[in-house]
Amino acid sequence: WYSFDYGPVHFVGMNTETDFPGSGEENRGDSGFLPAGHFAPNGTYLKWLENDLMKASLARSTKAPGYRNWIIAGGHRPYWEILGNGVEEMFLKYGVDLYFAGHMHSYL
Repeated sequence: WYSFDYGPVHFVGMNTETDFPGSGEENRGDSGFLPAGHFAPNGTYLKWLENDLMKASLARSTKAPGYRNWIIAGGHRPYWEILGNGVEEMFLKYGVDLYFAGHMHSYL
């Protein structure tokens, strides 16, 4: 997980695989038997995410020097797979403008 500013956008690279309750690979990877996740103490990732979104939102709302007009988040799994852990509430609270993902393996 990471974030950076580029032009008028604050980008947030999210961890949608591990390190939050109910994540797709919270305890086991794709194999089903190899351990996964727990790259930081429990709660660390969601605290980081909220702090990052809060700072970006505050800078935008107060038009602080270097503020960005847009907050865009992205991760591997689709939005509906990361709901239920507080992410949706954070996105609404801090005004995330766009979420993009790339997990789907089919095309229309």
